[in-house]
Amino acid sequence: MVIKEQSDEMHDFLKDASNFHGSAEIIFIPETPDEISMAVKNCRSRNIPLTVSGSRTGLTGSGVPLGGALISMEKLKTIYLPDEENKTIKVDPGVTLKELNDFLSTKGWFYPPNPTEYNSSIGGNTATNASGARTFRYGPTREFVESLELVMADGEEIEIKRGQTFERMGSIRIKKSDGNFYDVPFKDIDMPTTKHSAGYYLRPAMDAIDLFIGSEGTLALIKSITLRFIDAPEKVFGGIVFFDKRNNMLDFIDELRYNGAENRDKEFAELTAISPRLIEFFDYKALDLLRQDFPEIPANTTGAVWFEQECVLAREDELIEQYYDLINKYTAYADDTWFAIDPHTEEKLSEFRHSLPLKIQDIISRGALLKTATDTAVQLDDFREFFNYLDKSFNDSGLTSCIFGHIGNCHLHANLFPKNDQEKKQAEEIYRNVLDWSVKRGGTISAEHGIGKLKKKYFGILYDEDKIHCMKEIKKVFDPEGILGQGTLL
Repeated sequence: MVIKEQSDEMHDFLKDASNFHGSAEIIFIPETPDEISMAVKNCRSRNIPLTVSGSRTGLTGSGVPLGGALISMEKLKTIYLPDEENKTIKVDPGVTLKELNDFLSTKGWFYPPNPTEYNSSIGGNTATNASGARTFRYGPTREFVESLELVMADGEEIEIKRGQTFERMGSIRIKKSDGNFYDVPFKDIDMPTTKHSAGYYLRPAMDAIDLFIGSEGTLALIKSITLRFIDAPEKVFGGIVFFDKRNNMLDFIDELRYNGAENRDKEFAELTAISPRLIEFFDYKALDLLRQDFPEIPANTTGAVWFEQECVLAREDELIEQYYDLINKYTAYADDTWFAIDPHTEEKLSEFRHSLPLKIQDIISRGALLKTATDTAVQLDDFREFFNYLDKSFNDSGLTSCIFGHIGNCHLHANLFPKNDQEKKQAEEIYRNVLDWSVKRGGTISAEHGIGKLKKKYFGILYDEDKIHCMKEIKKVFDPEGILGQGTLL
């Protein structure tokens, strides 16, 4: 176990990708999974709160301590032998998404969840129920977690497997290592049916494992995760399509969504029609940020859509022709479409997508205050109205902005870049209005980044005091002294 207690050794551990900073008295860095429990028991014996972190790629501050201890999982990197028959694999919490996929790819396998940050940890992904572009076809992290080994607030360990423990008659009973039980009071809180990652997962007859996935380190620490994987598709091709008219672009997206929903349950080898695994969006302001590095972006385009499709090699040409026909139907820029059908063009599309967050970070570093960015998702029937509302609100504000994100899931990252305190106040008012708009129509305030510390003040927009109290009562069952993740979520 590595222990750090000197302030000059701690600086890099006390912030995340949102640039949110915290403080700590001590940092524990376990070098074996068994040392997690040792660190927790150390904190409990000294009555100090503890926060857990992985790769510190989060955007809401949940992995940043506000005093007390930090337990960093970064050295726990073991990928265990896979169960090839059941297609599952156990990993330590510090294994990164890239490390897992690099391992699986050598065997022709594939882990579908793909948060934007490749260096995010699997433990962090599980703690936040992370998602990404491929959530459109495959769903978030939760859909692939088969079992968890957990270290509880008292340092004791339990294992919970999917399919074994469920909510029954208003309670969830989870067996402890000593044979006793955690009796969890249950109340259905009517969660949004959109893509959603805000607060504890609570649904009637739910699997108990889902309570911990997305709990942001407030109920337990993750010692190991067993994940489900699938066979890698034989072929993936993609494209970026540019549009001259906004309504045509939205019609194109609607058709992609419809085809994707119709074919979602099919294996890649069965796909003979358009069925994208991701549908991503960039507005014209986002494209303006990228144009210096990608001068071939057409002038006067109103936006762009990036898609990817899985298939067998024998059907690639047939499917590309179907996409060309669809693209020609909706845009005058069909001939400007970038198709990725080989490693060089695939790299170009990947660079295009991942350049945007870097451009946004550059804006911030050149003098803007912390960006104000939505993580909202809405119901499909409300999406077009929501899109128009966002676009008008941002344009009318006069603030520097751009909108991009997971449009297949009706989930957008709308970014405002205030340059002074007055603009910051204006941006926060717009942000609050966007959250209100979304929730009133059955959407969520956070579709993939969680609540953490930065969004906690908005949690009451989504859930009333009674529902938040229900979550607090659940936390007391597992963490009666309230030492885990202080300041996060609740």
